[in-house]
Amino acid sequence: YKGDTMPSQINLLVRTLVVLVGLTNASAQIAQPLLGENATKISDHVWAIMGFPNVAIVIGERATLVVDTGLGPRNGATIARVAAKLSGNQKLFLTTTHFHPEHAAGEGGFPPNTILIRNAVQQQEMEQHGREMVEMFSSRSAQNKELLADVKLRSPDVVFDSGAKIDLGGVTVRLQWFGGAHTKGDELTFVEPDGTLVSGDVVQNKVVPNIFGDGGTPSSWIAVLDRISALPDRKSTRLNS
Repeated sequence: YKGDTMPSQINLLVRTLVVLVGLTNASAQIAQPLLGENATKISDHVWAIMGFPNVAIVIGERATLVVDTGLGPRNGATIARVAAKLSGNQKLFLTTTHFHPEHAAGEGGFPPNTILIRNAVQQQEMEQHGREMVEMFSSRSAQNKELLADVKLRSPDVVFDSGAKIDLGGVTVRLQWFGGAHTKGDELTFVEPDGTLVSGDVVQNKVVPNIFGDGGTPSSWIAVLDRISALPDRKSTRLNS
């Protein structure tokens, strides 16, 4: 689009949803590879650790869901500690917005009984390109190399096709794959009672949209945004990165 004119589906999305988006610019990759333990409350059941990337923690009465892992197991362990302090829950679910290392390569830092769930297309990308992406990110800086040393990418406990529902106890979360955008397997997390969307890199702020490798297409990305704009309305504060 040109100037300040935005497609209608993006305007609607900005007006009606809380959107937690990932940082994708190169400077963030260099400047903030380590996540801290400060968490910000986004909505009634959602907290966020802001950094590279933004990580969501969704807390129910019986279980907690973490969305994204940070870059490498050290960051994953930090997120797991924060989730445990906030929730007190013993049951922990983990999902990832897409297969890139800052979003998915920290799974080894989570407790062994963490239930890992992701969509089938994303898992296929992980199996085909996950290791090469870890190597690419490792080459960018000495700190990245240290954080990603000896990363082991485990298989998910649950793989779904287009949608899955998680009951955390008083909080229902829907994991959805609407098609390719930034990558083929971009996953969206919608926290129903809050009307909060965790979008990963599908919805981006102050960044030129980047289709990675053989990911989505401009038309498929717009189609995903159309489907996002049809999610239930909820007036709330907007969070962008």
